[in-house]
Amino acid sequence: MSVVVQKRMKASSPVELSPDDARQIYEVAMVEILEALCRTGGWQLPKGLGTFSVQTLRETRRRHPQTGELVKVPEREKVFFKAGKRLTDRLKTGKGLIP
Repeated sequence: MSVVVQKRMKASSPVELSPDDARQIYEVAMVEILEALCRTGGWQLPKGLGTFSVQTLRETRRRHPQTGELVKVPEREKVFFKAGKRLTDRLKTGKGLIP
């Protein structure tokens, strides 16, 4: 983690967390999000922040950049994030997420 990020976290965060505690919170959050995506195909953050969803990308054909040969790319699933209005408004005003 960069020094700038560490200073920003200390200046704006009312809660003191050790790096290990923050890492554990992150790990738990990621597990919850991934389980919800696998179970339901989507996961919504608190109101106005955004939504994660799983979308299926259809099979396509692409050219290999070195040989020019046509290559079949199989159908696959991909995770998408759509930012909510509250999040985009905060970022557009330059205030960031922390009040």
